[in-house]
Amino acid sequence: YVFEQVEQSVGATTYRPSWAPRHRAQLGLVVHPTATLSLRLAGTGMWGRRATALVGPVEWEACNLGDGGCELAGLPVHGAELGGARPGRYLRADLGIRKHWHVVAGGRDSTVGLYGTVSNLFGHANVLNWVVDPADGTATSIDMLPLSPLVVGIEWLF
Repeated sequence: YVFEQVEQSVGATTYRPSWAPRHRAQLGLVVHPTATLSLRLAGTGMWGRRATALVGPVEWEACNLGDGGCELAGLPVHGAELGGARPGRYLRADLGIRKHWHVVAGGRDSTVGLYGTVSNLFGHANVLNWVVDPADGTATSIDMLPLSPLVVGIEWLF
């Protein structure tokens, strides 16, 4: 758990930057049901986040394998108040699994492993920022990483 209070100044304006939430907590658990299998559960939470709302055209889609998306386009400008937007709490849980086998190849002991991680396990809708339409003032959220496979791989150690 971390409590921090970061403030930055620009001219006569003081604000809290988006990369410095007031409260941050991380928790992890690794379980080894067998000697060659591990399950990993990690959780991250942030409260007291601030952002500067954007005004103007912007299109954002978090990188994910579910629909192959990964975009950020547009030319927005910051809103009226630096650090004035409150994106709400950030919650994410990731689940990983790793299995490995010992193999003798060419007279040498080696290890072949298979692993994978699913990010944002519960599909919590985390908001990165807000975009305000200058015509009517409506705010649209810019959402972060959805439920998705984060890493899948094979490794060979020799």
